[in-house]
Amino acid sequence: MAARRSYRALRLKSFGLGILEGVVSVGARRVSGGVARSGLLSGVVDGCLARRVLIIKTGGMGDAVLLRGALDECARLDSGREFAVLCGPGSRDVMGIEAKYRLHHFEPAQGHWRSALRVVKEVRAQRYDTLVDCEQFSLLSAMFGVASGIRRRLGFVPLGGAGSRARFFAGGVPFDARRSMYGNFVRLLRLIEPGLAEDFSPRPIDIGQDAVAAVQRWWEERVPREAPYVVALHLGTGPMAYKQWPIARFAALAAEICRRAPGAVIILTGTGSDSNAVRGFCNTFDGLAVNATSLGSVAETAALLHRCDLLVTNDTGVMHLGASVGTPTVGLFGATSPIQWGPLGKQSTYVFRPRVLCSPCVNTYSATRPQRCTNAVQGECMRAIEVEDVLSAARRIVRGGWLY
Repeated sequence: MAARRSYRALRLKSFGLGILEGVVSVGARRVSGGVARSGLLSGVVDGCLARRVLIIKTGGMGDAVLLRGALDECARLDSGREFAVLCGPGSRDVMGIEAKYRLHHFEPAQGHWRSALRVVKEVRAQRYDTLVDCEQFSLLSAMFGVASGIRRRLGFVPLGGAGSRARFFAGGVPFDARRSMYGNFVRLLRLIEPGLAEDFSPRPIDIGQDAVAAVQRWWEERVPREAPYVVALHLGTGPMAYKQWPIARFAALAAEICRRAPGAVIILTGTGSDSNAVRGFCNTFDGLAVNATSLGSVAETAALLHRCDLLVTNDTGVMHLGASVGTPTVGLFGATSPIQWGPLGKQSTYVFRPRVLCSPCVNTYSATRPQRCTNAVQGECMRAIEVEDVLSAARRIVRGGWLY
């Protein structure tokens, strides 16, 4: 319970809109049972078509990748509808790839008061007719919707449609734990675009020629032309270290891949925060490992992954990014549920060995995230994954059967 409260506090603080508490009047109508009001399922909100839509998604690179896929499909189905996105540091890079949508940037580091007031003023000036709040449980994002002046507001609501968040929306949907996060995004967006199929696979993100050209130059300088296969490994997990597969296992996996595919090259993706993990890997692995943590953008990382023959990764935004560009992707799960967060697409799969009662311990659907692993053996759920488990999963999705 304490961990849940601390996670909620962290998310509220990160959104940084505490100023809105003093300016919001809770006058939004209540959702009944989490079911959209009459007309919503036909794409009509309060008798009007949703034509100029503001999407709220401020955090989570993985969330942004999944939402971007669904949003791109909505735009394809109705090219006359205009979308804009209120994004934050965790989502702006993904949403900004090829700049398909107007972006409103919220920057917590610049001062909560100034940033909040600026973005409220900016959004009000655009006179959007509909708002779709894609934050999972943030009360402050719902309050922002009221402050924005947008009358027709949709969003995720607690199961049963009750609770304080539900009061801010004209219509909404509850989380369905049987569906992936992508599936839940689709259900919410279907309130404005009923033609969006719930079983639709995410559309590949359009990377853009600038990123492709930059990675082409990077690749030619670092990856031997004669390399038969290139495998990307993503070692990091961000702030949740207990989601990490042991570095020694990654190194053992890389050695086994190179044994089965002589000449294969290993590429290590990530950011500067993953430098310790990269250093530990390189101290253990004897083969050729190319450090790609210095790539300058999410778009360039996507372009790099697109060229790889396989990606093996912890449950991170990079996992969803690789799957979104069609790279055969194996996600490693223990602390999180692959039912909700597994990589999507025909060329993606996952490994999950829940041999401890506390696994999975992270549930974004219910705002639950422990600050640290509480098991007697730290990270036991990830240690349960063996190298052969990962190889077996990879064999099912790689093209050409080269891992046998």
